[in-house]
Amino acid sequence: LAKMDRLSAQLIEFLRENVKSPTQLHTVVKIMFNKAVSEPFYAQVFAKMSEVLVASKDMPEFTSADGTRKLYFHRYLLLECEHEFQKGREVLVRGDDMSQRDFDELEIKQKTRMIGNVRFIGELYHVGLLKAFIMNQAILHLLSLPTGMAVTDPEPPAPSADNIECLCKLLTTIGRRLDAEDERQKQNMRDLFTWIKRMSKRKDALPARLRFMLLDVIELRGRQWK
Repeated sequence: LAKMDRLSAQLIEFLRENVKSPTQLHTVVKIMFNKAVSEPFYAQVFAKMSEVLVASKDMPEFTSADGTRKLYFHRYLLLECEHEFQKGREVLVRGDDMSQRDFDELEIKQKTRMIGNVRFIGELYHVGLLKAFIMNQAILHLLSLPTGMAVTDPEPPAPSADNIECLCKLLTTIGRRLDAEDERQKQNMRDLFTWIKRMSKRKDALPARLRFMLLDVIELRGRQWK
């Protein structure tokens, strides 16, 4: 912890002295963000560092060209999270000059980044840089419900395998804190776990691997996330 505080202080000093434009600040955020989502080991580290940077009064801050918006570290961080999450997993096409091995490695990297982003936004929520509302929006996005369909609908369509995996990773990261929010959020969690329990029994829609992942999350919540 002391080492991270020291590194954060050094980074703040570097940014204050060297970042002279919003473009430069955004570039710094992109570098940190890409590291956090590409190598999930760093998700918690960079979330805690981001907490320190956002709280610092010494961070560089700018104004948009039209003078209507403040441009600062936290804003750019949220934009990167939103962009990456909405982008999801792109459909990859193997070119004629690409070997199967290289294509498989590209798919693994893409999936790692998608899961890494989910974990990172979870860690940002843990340190207070994202609100429960945003977590709910992320969860609904992963459920892939048709417009107008409620989470408690008795026959929801099954999301993609990637979305199921990301949902389980996200809940493993933030479930305990979401369950400790206000009564409205607790109801959201009850509704969500109604969906999870139903989906975990859908042998027609999900392979055993994904159903067991959902069952693991149900069991984890049953143990108060311990």
